Amino acid sequence: MKTFLKRSISMPAIILLCTGAGAAAPLGDKNGDGKLALAEFQSAFEIRIMRADTNTDGKISLDEWKARPAAGKGERDPSKVFATLDKNNDGFLEKAEIDPMARRRFDLIDTNADGMISAEELSARKALAKK
Repeated sequence: MKTFLKRSISMPAIILLCTGAGAAAPLGDKNGDGKLALAEFQSAFEIRIMRADTNTDGKISLDEWKARPAAGKGERDPSKVFATLDKNNDGFLEKAEIDPMARRRFDLIDTNADGMISAEELSARKALAKK
C-alpha cells in the first residue's frame, strides 16, 4: 500500500497547483491564508477525483475510472488501483472512500506535520514527483 501511495501522490498536482513562485497560495485555498487545511485539500481532491464520474451518479465505476485521462499515464494497471481504492468492494468509489485517500496524501505532503500544506511543501512534492 505504501508503494501505491508514493506513486499515486505524483498525480499531476491534484488541482492544487502552485501558481507562480514558491510563495503563491495553492489553488483550493478557500480562506486565502496561503495554506491548505485538511478540509480544503479534501474538497479539492474530491473535485479532482469526481471528474471521472461522467454519468454524475455520485460514484465512480471501474469503467469510468479506466476512461479518465490519467488512467493511461501511470505504471500501474487501473483495474488493480481501483480494486485497492474500493475499500468496501462494491465496485464503486464514493466520497467515503475518497476522503481517507485524500487524508493519506495530505499527511505525505505535510512534511512538517503542522496540519497545513504550504505552497513550499506542495512545490517540494511536485519536484520530488518529477524525479
